[in-house]
Amino acid sequence: MDGDNGHAYMTGFAQAAEVLLAAAKQQHFVVPETGEMQAVYMDALIYPICFCMRHHIELFLKRQLETVSRLRSKSVEVPQIHELGELLDALRIACNADRRLPAKLKALEATITEFNKMDPTGQVFRYSKSNEGTPHLENVSHINLQVLGAAVSSFNNAADDFDSEMEVIDYEYRQNTFTSKLSRSDLVEAAKSLPARKTWADPQGSFDEVKAGLRKKFGLSANDFSTAVKMIEEHHYMSSLIGKTLALPYVELSDIDVFASDLKSPAELAKALSMEKWCAWQAVYELSMPGVYSEYFDLYLSLLLNPETEQFAYPPDVVRYARTRPVRMLMGLKKLGQAELVERFEQVMSAAILEDERRRSDSDLSE
Repeated sequence: MDGDNGHAYMTGFAQAAEVLLAAAKQQHFVVPETGEMQAVYMDALIYPICFCMRHHIELFLKRQLETVSRLRSKSVEVPQIHELGELLDALRIACNADRRLPAKLKALEATITEFNKMDPTGQVFRYSKSNEGTPHLENVSHINLQVLGAAVSSFNNAADDFDSEMEVIDYEYRQNTFTSKLSRSDLVEAAKSLPARKTWADPQGSFDEVKAGLRKKFGLSANDFSTAVKMIEEHHYMSSLIGKTLALPYVELSDIDVFASDLKSPAELAKALSMEKWCAWQAVYELSMPGVYSEYFDLYLSLLLNPETEQFAYPPDVVRYARTRPVRMLMGLKKLGQAELVERFEQVMSAAILEDERRRSDSDLSE
């Protein structure tokens, strides 16, 4: 039941609050079985609305705390407490793991703090009295339904935004491309700021100035910066941003001529290139899928080359991809920072694609 890391529970209580709010504002709801309108007591619904909303906030904080804590492979046990203030403090600290998160969390803090003031224990909206018999909400004369509704809507929108951003960031960190100070996104930003690699030793170049600026911006020590630069230079995409191309295993410029040739049978194609090459080009093609990082190339290639997996490359399919979906093959090459291969592919395959179109046109005319 918890395979979605508590998302259904968290979302369910948020939606329950919104449904109850809608009924309270209309002062009725429609009975599904009969279609009849059933009146509701608006003031009485305030308590379950606030309870559902407060519980949603608690579940939200715990879910995000668990996710944020594992970003840098440091999974921690989420505190088994109900106090929203303590959970918020813990999440604030955890969000320092990535510089994109504190601002996202800031948009949620006011509502969380307000609910924590009204119900610090999670019991106030559940029961009219405490375990000691003290009435809850003695000092609260009323809760404005419009104000509550606006707060619920605003929080839920901001929470959805945070949760969506968190999923993207979590996926990014699972590529294992980060340092103790910089995320993958930070590294890409740094790579885009650096001058061309071949100019770094030039005393008249801008490397030292850019280096100082990046160290100041990201709070990096000399060792932190060196670690980041090393990762950039060894990364297929990021190295291309500094004018350095890392060769792809098994892939060569001459392979593209085979894609444009008249070879058609599986046997002919299998002899034209090694199976390692066909696997590598299949991996390039797969990178073109939206949301797939360049790091996937090495993983997928290893799967294709492993005879114990069910993954394999079929030469006629790879050729078909290159000729009928050239944009996708180009996208894969660009994600891997292969400028020379991109240029060669565009030159060779444009003629092959035009020839394919001519043949299809002649075939249509003959029919």
